[in-house]
Amino acid sequence: MPQLTAKESRITPEGVVFSGDARLTQDGVILTADEIIYRTKEQLAAARGHVVFTHEGARLLAEEVYFNVEKKEFDVRHFRGGQFPYYVSGDRATGTAQAATLFGAQVQYGETEPLVPILSAPKIAWERDTSVTVDKGKLALGDTLGIPVPGFSLALPEPAIRYTDVGVGYSSTLGAELNVTFAPPVGKGIRAGADLGLFSKRGVLIGPVATYDTFPAEKKKKDSKTPPPRCRCCGACQQSARSFRTRSFRRPAHRLHP
Repeated sequence: MPQLTAKESRITPEGVVFSGDARLTQDGVILTADEIIYRTKEQLAAARGHVVFTHEGARLLAEEVYFNVEKKEFDVRHFRGGQFPYYVSGDRATGTAQAATLFGAQVQYGETEPLVPILSAPKIAWERDTSVTVDKGKLALGDTLGIPVPGFSLALPEPAIRYTDVGVGYSSTLGAELNVTFAPPVGKGIRAGADLGLFSKRGVLIGPVATYDTFPAEKKKKDSKTPPPRCRCCGACQQSARSFRTRSFRRPAHRLHP
């Protein structure tokens, strides 16, 4: 049974109402709120008002939390939280400590800053120590308009930042620039995503980006036993075929701001 404390408690047809610094603790779960209604028959705790849901170091702030103390299942409404460097917010999250699904979610890498990378998706499925699957979403820098990215799945503990490239520079034509490319794997030998650049002289430019492997694994193994052929683009080129096994392309960028 969970431990429930509060300044006041009363019995109602809806359940036992704990109000005023209400607190529920059970097996590493800590739930605090202005009010917690505990339904004994369903073994369900409904928390409302300044809700804080904590489990194994992860902390979420929410408007409402429904927690089944027997099944250890939660249903969180309008939440935000996380641990450095990842922060998440969303409309709803359901699941357990082992697997959860986030709806209307935003994942932010780093502290809140004007140009922090933000990935938005209608649905993100997470399985502990196994994988993260993201529906088609959008990638943005801070409050800039996002660009579409395809759905993808990452094996854990492989970090998503592995597929993110960030570059800064300066040129006389573009001025100071900040460029972010996010291209996670979307298929065997294929990575696709978005390229977003912020230029002091041209504003914000966006466009899709993809990288693909032009040789299957069997072909690569065979190639390793033979001398690397020359590039077919010109007879003088001395580059080996290894330089062309991984190819990438970027569609023309779209300007967001003058």
